[in-house]
Amino acid sequence: MLLKAIISCSVLRQALANGLSDGLPDEAAMARQKAGAGKLEKDTIDAIFDEDGTLSAMWEQEAKRAQLETRRLFFSNHGSMPLVPTSSPVPAQTASPSIERTPAPSSGTFSPASGETLSPSSEGTPAPSSAGTLSPDSGGTLAPASEETLAPASEQTLAPNSGGSLAPVSGGTPAPSPSQTTGGDCLEGTTLDVYLTTLLSSITSEDIILDTATPQGRAFAAMISDPFVEQNACSETIDQRFGLMTFYYSTGGEEWSTQTSWLTDSDECTWFGVICDDADSRATNLTLGVNNLSGSIPEEISTLYKLTRLELFGNNLTSTIPAGIANLTELAVIDLEENSLTGTPLSDAVMQLTSLSQAFFSRNAFEGTIPTTISNLASLQDFWIAANSMSGSLPIDIGGLTMLRSLIMYENAFDGPLPETFSFLTNITNMQLYDNDFSGSIPSSMFGLTQLSVLLLDGNFLDGSISSEISFLTALTDLRLHDNNFDGVIPDDIAFLSSLKFLTLGDTMLNGAIPNVFTLMEGLETIDLGNNMHTGIIPDSLFFLPLVSRVYLQGNDLTGAIPVSWSDPPNLIDLFLNDNLLTGSIPTIDDGEFANLQELTLQYNSLTGAVPEPPVCLASGGRTRAVIHRLRWR
Repeated sequence: MLLKAIISCSVLRQALANGLSDGLPDEAAMARQKAGAGKLEKDTIDAIFDEDGTLSAMWEQEAKRAQLETRRLFFSNHGSMPLVPTSSPVPAQTASPSIERTPAPSSGTFSPASGETLSPSSEGTPAPSSAGTLSPDSGGTLAPASEETLAPASEQTLAPNSGGSLAPVSGGTPAPSPSQTTGGDCLEGTTLDVYLTTLLSSITSEDIILDTATPQGRAFAAMISDPFVEQNACSETIDQRFGLMTFYYSTGGEEWSTQTSWLTDSDECTWFGVICDDADSRATNLTLGVNNLSGSIPEEISTLYKLTRLELFGNNLTSTIPAGIANLTELAVIDLEENSLTGTPLSDAVMQLTSLSQAFFSRNAFEGTIPTTISNLASLQDFWIAANSMSGSLPIDIGGLTMLRSLIMYENAFDGPLPETFSFLTNITNMQLYDNDFSGSIPSSMFGLTQLSVLLLDGNFLDGSISSEISFLTALTDLRLHDNNFDGVIPDDIAFLSSLKFLTLGDTMLNGAIPNVFTLMEGLETIDLGNNMHTGIIPDSLFFLPLVSRVYLQGNDLTGAIPVSWSDPPNLIDLFLNDNLLTGSIPTIDDGEFANLQELTLQYNSLTGAVPEPPVCLASGGRTRAVIHRLRWR
């Protein structure tokens, strides 16, 4: 007889309330909540069924939640994020191993795989940071100048181009500094406003400076009445004060959550979020994450050319990344995540920031492709560009980022094959490429990435079989390949992935028997093989795992009886066996077993008997309640 029953704490509570009615309640809601400083955290899963009775993709959601928590909390407590992330952007249970970082080749290039020729394109040649400049091309955009050289960072200035925007001064001519004025006193024979107009017009057009409706004009007007400026007009950092004040007005400083000391008559190095070098009072850090900034980053960011950290994450910034950012040649960390920035994050200007070790661009409205010049950024260790509208295929030049530890690119529209040159990313521990349009098979060259701890490729169009060579990735703790077009069988060698905590291979076309090899995977917590075409019996080794909490085997063609060991795992929360060809009696559940069970699905099989009583389930509020529920027959 066909068994139509489900044991579920949430279902049972509703069933009791409804007089044990035959209908299943609507348990489709999956919530996403904001936690910390703008981080999306995985909420408690209240139910597993959608409205039509199908399995929700709960494991497709988990990896999408915890990208920034540790970094955000660190910022909240310390005012700055550490140079090396304190944790990988993965669920808290998953720890990436520490590694010895191998320096990239001094040339910034990489060797092609055997039989592969890499021909650099004209725009793919790294521009030395000491010699790269920008000049307007015929279309008014910025392109590398063919012969011009850039003045040293301490002497770089920006002048207005014909369109009123900023471009590097031809030949790298520095802005006038107090030391260049005659008479020793920079104000001798002139007035403060005339002097500042002359000085700052080499950075911003005079018309813009004198227009009090612009952020630059407001900054200039504030400087004229600033006692600190009057006393320190001859300081070599007066351009920096103008740049910071322009930044304040351009990003709605009046509405910032914290604006301590900004625009007061104190040294700008005392302003909230600004850290300066003691030697020359040049700003090295601008850290204003989660501070209610709105508006655009001004071109005058170029005056902060000694910055090594620019952290503006979790705000409401709009518009594009300004071309003036090219002046920040010492920048090591740029964090613009969780804003509403547009355009491309990898412009010609950004490609000149060859000192970058961490680039965080996720969760904006960025578009465009990954350029071949990406290999210019050979010092990158962490590259996050997830949850944007990026597209196109990944260039083989991405293999030039040989120092990468994390590559986070999920939720975009990238397509094409995974590049073979991923094999050069030998330091990588965390690769998240899920929810894109990648196709083709997993390159065999990737199975040499022995440092890899997290590999998330779910939600793409990948096909082919799962190679037994995947067993070489012995550091894996999280392997998610579900919702692809894989076929063939699960290789027995998967047992060598003894560090795995999460294994999801469901919603593919995998077939054949499920290998009975799970006793070697003692740390496994979740296994999802649902909605495939597996045949044969349920491996009893699945229930010998001491930490397993979720087992999803629904929607296959599994036969035989349920293993008597099914209730042994002490932490089992979910067990989905519905929609198979299972037969025999439902095994006994002894007292104390299934103590943490929340969802058990058995419907659409050919099982006999009744559910033993009482199954003990986790009730709301963290209390336990014994619920007796007998099977209903039809």
